[in-house]
Amino acid sequence: MPPYVPHLGHERCSLSCGLLTGVQFNALFADPVSADVATLETRTSATYGDLATVGPATSAIPMVNGQTAMVFISAGAASSGNTVGAVISWSNAQQAATDANGAEIDSSGGLGSSQITQMSVFTAASTTSFTFTMKYKCINPGTANFKNRRILVKTC
Repeated sequence: MPPYVPHLGHERCSLSCGLLTGVQFNALFADPVSADVATLETRTSATYGDLATVGPATSAIPMVNGQTAMVFISAGAASSGNTVGAVISWSNAQQAATDANGAEIDSSGGLGSSQITQMSVFTAASTTSFTFTMKYKCINPGTANFKNRRILVKTC
């Protein structure tokens, strides 16, 4: 079957009628952007921050106002101490790292270790490029260990 060809001069067949621009098309159908860091590193702070090796972080991802992206984060995490937890999250120029976007392992009373993963949805509040970076924190006094860290962002 041949592709649909609109009638010439038809008012409904214009760019102002919802057809995608080149930038919008590329953002919608672009491959996911991901980054990895394998290094084992620790954090003792109860506030979100970077490890010795920052990230992983994506390259700049162009987004338009109102566009959404699925953000997947994952890390091998272990914690030690009485009630220590290891938490991963992400941030960018529009949004700080939050527990709502994070994933946690709790090692109440002993050593806990697991691969933790979280998916959250980000909505751009402006038309610009965003870099997504993983952030880390430790719950309660103790040490949280992180390795095999990955972030993957897919625009929608």
